Amino acid sequence: MWCTSKILWILTALFHTAKAHPIIREHDNVNFANFSKLIEKIRLERAIETVVVFKAFHDQQSCLGDDALRSLQRSNITVILLNATSSCQLQGADVNSELLVVRCVAEPIQPHLLDLMVSCLGVVRDVRILFIWNVNYVKASPGRRNELRQQLRKLFVYCASMKLLNVISVYSDFESEGLYYTYSYFPNFHLERKQLQNACFPNRLKDMQGAALRTLPDQNEPRSIVWRDRWGRLQIGGYMVKVIETFAAHHNATISYAKSIVPDVTYEYEVIFSMLQNETIDFLMGLTGIGWKLKASQVSAPVISMFWATMLPRPPKRPIRDIYVLIFTSVIGLILLILLLIFSCLLTCESMRWRHNRRTCSNACGLFLFTLMNVSLRSMLGQPTHVHITAAFKKRFICILLFVAGIYVSTISTSYLQTYLTSSPKLQRVNTFDELLRVPTRVKISLAEYNALVDFVGTRFLEKYTSVFLITPSINDYYYERKTLNTHFGYTVPQSLWKTFVEYQRRLGVNLFYISDQMILAKNIQMGIPMSPHSIYRCKLNVLIQNLISAGLVEYWEKLAYGDMVSAGKLNKTISTPNNLEHSLTLGNLYWIWWLYGVGMCVAVGIFLIERGVGKNQY
Repeated sequence: MWCTSKILWILTALFHTAKAHPIIREHDNVNFANFSKLIEKIRLERAIETVVVFKAFHDQQSCLGDDALRSLQRSNITVILLNATSSCQLQGADVNSELLVVRCVAEPIQPHLLDLMVSCLGVVRDVRILFIWNVNYVKASPGRRNELRQQLRKLFVYCASMKLLNVISVYSDFESEGLYYTYSYFPNFHLERKQLQNACFPNRLKDMQGAALRTLPDQNEPRSIVWRDRWGRLQIGGYMVKVIETFAAHHNATISYAKSIVPDVTYEYEVIFSMLQNETIDFLMGLTGIGWKLKASQVSAPVISMFWATMLPRPPKRPIRDIYVLIFTSVIGLILLILLLIFSCLLTCESMRWRHNRRTCSNACGLFLFTLMNVSLRSMLGQPTHVHITAAFKKRFICILLFVAGIYVSTISTSYLQTYLTSSPKLQRVNTFDELLRVPTRVKISLAEYNALVDFVGTRFLEKYTSVFLITPSINDYYYERKTLNTHFGYTVPQSLWKTFVEYQRRLGVNLFYISDQMILAKNIQMGIPMSPHSIYRCKLNVLIQNLISAGLVEYWEKLAYGDMVSAGKLNKTISTPNNLEHSLTLGNLYWIWWLYGVGMCVAVGIFLIERGVGKNQY
């Protein structure tokens, strides 16, 4: 009795085990000849160098037999056999883009069991994937076929959500059926059943059938420019807009804007990155630094390489009243001083040589001062003076030299004065951040860019030079103020916008701002298009970018940025700049002349009073 009970218990357990997985044990491996034909067909479409085979989750063996795996190896194809629960990374130098993933599928389909396979793919989501079902479809009943179609749809919906672009599925009797199954994103998600004679993995993005590419312009001019024309119609331009429009036209797609667009009202980068993460938009009509804030897989290939620098206003012209000081503190003043001393000493010595009975130190000093003030200085300034000429050749020769030197100094001084009055020299430029600390000019920067400074220049730089930056909370206000070119402030500027400003200043004939080589915040920043995680457009967009760069179109469109900005009314066509010739001299311009005149009069009055006092005491 005990033995009978034991046997019944074992039979019951076996029955439940068989009932739990009736389909998994039902079929053998896929027919070797049929699988070889399918692989060869895929290989003719595009080379296969590596095949990765994932077993079904419950199966201990692969859906492909040993003969099929050995045939792949004989064809110089690397075969990697993995369990459904294997952790791996199918990207890098060991596995190239010529990869085919074969996944064995068992019923019932549970999409979450494919997560490990998707994790193995990493960012390589455009890899070719072949799902093989261990089920016969041709001999199945209509009800069974409907059930299989539902499971197939469930599988493809999961693949589409994981951004797997190149996916096909076959049943174990696919040769008899003559069909394979796939899906398309365009114009909307739908399943497709195709003949085996058709291409298994065509270019899925070649014809998007007018599907919408969701995007937004970042309005970081001149990358993307938004304005309204004179009829009130919304216009969008800029060189990054041309890149996206070219991509859409090349793949027969349309452009859709996920949010309302208002000229001069942009979204903060944190908001834009959030829209990319939740797939509100597919990519941005703009650029971001590769590796900054977003993973490299969420940024396209580099479109441009640029610098980020501090743009400072050119120093103003010196006040006219300082021109006199500038002249006499320059080389002209030094030459004048040297000539005064030389000629005063020569004339004093020549005069003392004839005064045999009055060669005292006090007499020599008095004669030197008299000669300096009444002879040498007056001659240098081109004023008439009285010199006692003797028959001695030396004194005559000295007087001739003094006359010539006076003409030279007065002429040079006058020419310098007239030159500086018509074209006044500028104050010294600020070339380093240390010099910027010592001047009142401050650099305006948006809050988002200020927070990004840490990633480019480090915390030590910010701690030292925080005071030179003036933060503008609103990025829209900052963009507007920067375009006005207000010379009371400096601004941070990317290279493409700086090129536009350079052309703008060249056309106007004025130089308002400059960039010092020692005030560049970051160099050679690789800028790419930010996009949603694992975007299906990434590969084709990278190909387009490389073709545009090779053809020189990106550089050409960037050069057109100035015209786009002017057409959009983003830059003033004229800027009024003060001209020194428009104003006549005023009393304030002669400040130092009046100051020197006042000092001279005070000295003269003082000497006069001293002489009067000394004269009264003597008499």
